[in-house]
Amino acid sequence: MRTTTETRNLPVKLSEDELAERAQQLAVSVTNEETKREEFAAWESTMKEAAKAKKAGIYLSHAETLRLGEIVETGIEDQDVACTWLYTKEAAYLRRDDTGELVQVRDLRVDEKQAVIGEEAVAQEPTFDDLERWSGAEITAEGKPADVDGGKMEVSGEIRFPSGVVVDLADREAAMREMEKFIRETVR
Repeated sequence: MRTTTETRNLPVKLSEDELAERAQQLAVSVTNEETKREEFAAWESTMKEAAKAKKAGIYLSHAETLRLGEIVETGIEDQDVACTWLYTKEAAYLRRDDTGELVQVRDLRVDEKQAVIGEEAVAQEPTFDDLERWSGAEITAEGKPADVDGGKMEVSGEIRFPSGVVVDLADREAAMREMEKFIRETVR
């Protein structure tokens, strides 16, 4: 009769020494597993943060692409432009120094009216012809733009402030509020 030997993995009852050794190995294995899980969680958190940072970079690049695309399409870019305030007895006019174009017309503030009272001539007071040329509108004797009905001039279009806020010029209150906010922030 012929015989061959083979090794198989079968259940074996352990001695007490072998059982104590396996218990020690189990404790080390549990500690190793917990360490690996903590390392993985830290790595995963780092990768999530890195992914967020990469996505944020993509969004910023996209926003810049859109901004530059709009500039190239329109040929217009918002830039800091030196402007000069011109005062009459009733209104203040903000004029661009580079083109002479009228940027804003507003009523005088109380402190500005105080400064004008008693002065024989306001050094920067524009003539009616200047005001009409800058604004493209008829100017009343009080130095304010007027429409044919003698009321306030209708304004259309939008203005974009350096903060990025865009205001419809027909909404006079919102335009004035944003302009005053802009002036306060600029003067600081």
